Amino acid sequence: MRIPANLNLKKGWIYECIVTTYGNGRENAAPIGITTQDMETIIMDIYKDTETCRNILKNKEFVINIISNVDAFHESILEEEKLEYIKSKNVNAPILRNSNSYLEMTVINAENSDDRIRFTSEIVNLRIRGDIRLINRAECIVLESLIIATKLPYVTGERWEFLKENLEENYRIICRIAPNSKFQKFIEKLIHEYRLL
Repeated sequence: MRIPANLNLKKGWIYECIVTTYGNGRENAAPIGITTQDMETIIMDIYKDTETCRNILKNKEFVINIISNVDAFHESILEEEKLEYIKSKNVNAPILRNSNSYLEMTVINAENSDDRIRFTSEIVNLRIRGDIRLINRAECIVLESLIIATKLPYVTGERWEFLKENLEENYRIICRIAPNSKFQKFIEKLIHEYRLL
């Protein structure tokens, strides 16, 4: 199934979602970055040692929950007992009850790399409710970078080096999660303006 246009995914961008699986007789939820290169499949790079990775390797199915509320991300990491689930009718994976929208997925390829598995998957079924606001970290990272830049003229030495390294790392992240975006252009202008590279 083709990724629908109203999901607003941009090729090559990485969006933060919550992936849900079953493992050892219980639900599992984890924040995972998703991307697409072809508007047909979803790609995720997941660390091998995680429960989510093991569950997907075993079951070959999972759900991508599109959540615009950061509270659910917090709960999936630190307070998983607060999450509520419903059972999927199409795949062997739970769905977050408060999910704005979700994609029920099946794995078509699992590629081994150093410390991660790259899963390529296709949509089995989806539910889209209301307007979708996918979370891409680039906007917040640019805002943080702009704030850091306002401090540069007033600091020296180790503090200046620390802030410069933060900006360089922010640029690296933005190039990876929102390539060729206005956010990348914003931070490139910032780096040029402050002669950081």
